[in-house]
Order: sequence, then C-alpha cells, then structure tokens
Amino acid sequence: MRFPVRLTQPDSESFVEFSGLSGRQRETLALFYRALLSGRMASSEDVITSLDTPVDLVPMEETEEEKEESTKGRWPTPIRVVLHVVLYAMVALTVATILGTSLFNSFTRINVQHGRVVAPIAEHLPASEGFVKSISVKAGEAVVAGQVLVRLKDPEAQGKLALARSKLAHEQNELLSITRTLEALTSYHSVEAPDTRASAMRLAYTRFVGDRGFDTLWDRWRTEQATSPAQSVAQDPFVFAVARLKEVEAAQLAKVRGLRAARDAQKDAISLSHVRAPSDGLVHEVLVRKGQPYDYNDLAVVFEGDAPRVAQGWVSERFAETIFVGMPASIGINTAGRKKTLAGKVTDVAAGADPRRPGEFGIIVTVTPTNLSAQETKSALRKDAPVNLQVRRPWAQRMISRVKTLWSRDA
Repeated sequence: MRFPVRLTQPDSESFVEFSGLSGRQRETLALFYRALLSGRMASSEDVITSLDTPVDLVPMEETEEEKEESTKGRWPTPIRVVLHVVLYAMVALTVATILGTSLFNSFTRINVQHGRVVAPIAEHLPASEGFVKSISVKAGEAVVAGQVLVRLKDPEAQGKLALARSKLAHEQNELLSITRTLEALTSYHSVEAPDTRASAMRLAYTRFVGDRGFDTLWDRWRTEQATSPAQSVAQDPFVFAVARLKEVEAAQLAKVRGLRAARDAQKDAISLSHVRAPSDGLVHEVLVRKGQPYDYNDLAVVFEGDAPRVAQGWVSERFAETIFVGMPASIGINTAGRKKTLAGKVTDVAAGADPRRPGEFGIIVTVTPTNLSAQETKSALRKDAPVNLQVRRPWAQRMISRVKTLWSRDA
C-alpha cells in the first residue's frame, strides 16, 4: 500500500510533520507505526478498519480560540434578539397588509379586465359615385360641424345641374319677353287708331297666346262697334288680349319658379354629396386623394365626433346582479411614465363576448370620465391605450365616507 506524503517542519528545532493526509491515510499510517514500535504485525482486520474509516476524526468540543473566533464581530445577544423580533414583526406586518388590502379591495372594488380607451370614431362613405375634386383637411385637424372635408365631383349630377340651369335661363328669358310685351301694349292703350292697336295686339297675341282666334275676335268687335258703340267698349279686344297675356305671364312665372327650385335642389344634392363633418370633432385619417375615382363603398374620412372618449372592459357574468349604470369608477392610466387616476362613472353595461377569450361571454362595462370635458378626454386618454378599470361598490364608498367623517369629527 502506498500513498503520497508531504513533509513539513514548522521550525528548525521541531519534528517533521505529515501534512495533507486524509483521515483514512492517518489511521493507516498510525496502525503501521504502532505495529513497528510494538514489534508485532498488524492484523488484516485492523488494516481493513483503518481503510474503512468514513470521516476524519475531529474533536467534538470547540477550543477557546475557536469560540473567540466564532463570536468575534457579533452584536450582543440582546441586540440580536431585538433585531430578529423587529424583522419578524415587519415581515408579518407586510404579509398582513398585503392580505388585508387584497381582502379589502375585493369587498370594496370590482376589477374590470382588458380595459382600453374607446374613441367615438365614424367612417364616412361618399353619397354618390364620381371623382375626388379637392381635399380640404388633413389628419389630426380639428373641424366644426358642417365643414366640408372632401369635395366630390359627380359628372352625372353636374350634367343634370347644367341642364336645369339651361332650362331655367330659357324660361326666364321667355318671362322677360312677356313682361316687356305687356309693358309695350300698355303704351298702345291710348292710341286712337284701331289698325295700329290691332297690329300690336295681333303680334303679342299670336306669339304668346296662339296664332288663331284673334282675327275673329277683332272682326266681331268691329261689327259690334258699328252697330252698338256703347256695348263694344266692354268687349274691347285690347283689354281681352292684355288679360290673356297676364295669365300667360303668371303661368310662366310659376314655371320659372319651379325650374329655379329644381336647380336649387340639384345644387343642394351636389353639395350634400360632399363629405362633411357631422359635428365638431377631429379628423383621424383621410383615405382618398385628389382626382381618384370613388364609389359608394369607398371610405373617405375617419372622423372622431365631439363625444368624450370612454374606457371599456370586461367582467365575468357573475357580476350581472352587482354592476349597474351610475356606479362610481376609476380609470388608471400611465402617461410618459407617470401614473394617473381619473374619476369616472359607469355609463353602460351590456352583455358581450370576451375579446381575448373566444366563446366566453360576460359583461362589457363602459366607464366615462366625470371631471373632464369631451376635448380634455382626447388629450388625457390616447385612443386604444390600455387602462386599469375599477368599479367601486356604493355601500363601501358610503361606509368609508362615514368613517372619515367620524374620524375628522373626533379629531
């Protein structure tokens, strides 16, 4: 049996010492020297026992040096006891606070899952087919109700408008001619020469009333004038012709008014075909460009109305008898790394599917900020931003307010 041995000599006058030996090596070497000094051979049992020694043999009691070294730098026992008690008390208080807060919140609040900001977005479709004539706004621009966002050009509607204007202009000229003819006939009323008056009346009657009947009327009047001059005054063809022309003028005026109304209606139809802002609001996106063709199914503008932005979330159907419209709520948001909580109110409760759990239904809860105007909600709540929604139970709020009141009164 052999094993390496390293010899050391602490000083020049001491014995040489073995170092780096394991427990088994020391036991085997001690057995060898005892047998050598006694002059007897070691038995096989003793050799096996020395080789099977499991661990190094060490003293079970600490020496004074070890005790001093182990306690060196330690705080006194009373101080360590106090520190341990304080530490355990802090841990217990932390655990109790966490559990108590969780239990308290479960009784006073309802957490709404999957909260997000919803904006009142409307997608506007053109009212007709044609081409984009001009675009009056750009994305991000604030607009007022009735403002033209996209001006459209419908060739068919423009053709109908041109035709209506042409008809109106023709009938207006005709009305002007009738009016001028009546004015001219009025100047012939005092003319004594029958033939001169007859000539003027014949031209006017033939043009505006008809090309037949006036000569017969004139001949009868002349015969009546020769036989009974007093009665012929009441049947003067001049008076009859003027009366008939006034009737024609009234009919022509009604026709002109009808054509004017048709023209205005066509103009209004073209004007209404333009994409306009239905209310004050904000343009999010313009989806058309100048000159492009469009039809009824093409989206023109994505527009956000003047209504406030709201937050929506989902809760389980087990809260169907708990949540109702009007409950106080809070909206937690993070803006540029800063947490902020907005006061709100439940404005709608509707059954609906969980957007992230297909096939699972629950309750869609809508919360509207209470202390912000519609414009302020657009600045405070970014569209589609995630939010933390909590609905407060009214009885818990009343209890908390009552405790605060009593506390302040006692103080």
